[in-house]
Amino acid sequence: MNKLLFLLGLILMSFVISSCGEDSDPPVINIAEPRDGQVFMAGDVIQVTGLATDDIGVTAISFVAGGDPQPLDLSTASDPTSIPFTIDLSIDAAQPAGDFEIEISATDEDDQTSTDTVTFTVQ
Repeated sequence: MNKLLFLLGLILMSFVISSCGEDSDPPVINIAEPRDGQVFMAGDVIQVTGLATDDIGVTAISFVAGGDPQPLDLSTASDPTSIPFTIDLSIDAAQPAGDFEIEISATDEDDQTSTDTVTFTVQ
């Protein structure tokens, strides 16, 4: 009986250890606003909102809108597995009309990255 309990304990321990391996699921990033195809005027302020989630934890979120990636401050996030974000993007009053893209990426603890993109129009 003791040998059986010992073997069951070893099997359980090996299962627990093997299940603590790499994070196989990348984060999920979703831009809720603005929506694809939405139209804005030069001089408007666009509020970009969304949610980044990961089963283990999001470690970084970056934002690109016509320039270099800008990291978002995650220091106030209370739950690293679900991080809402809001960014105020000012459209220059002299911005020529056209289509523009917002790209937001999330990275998890295993350096896996996912990206969501929205295209909007400035008139």
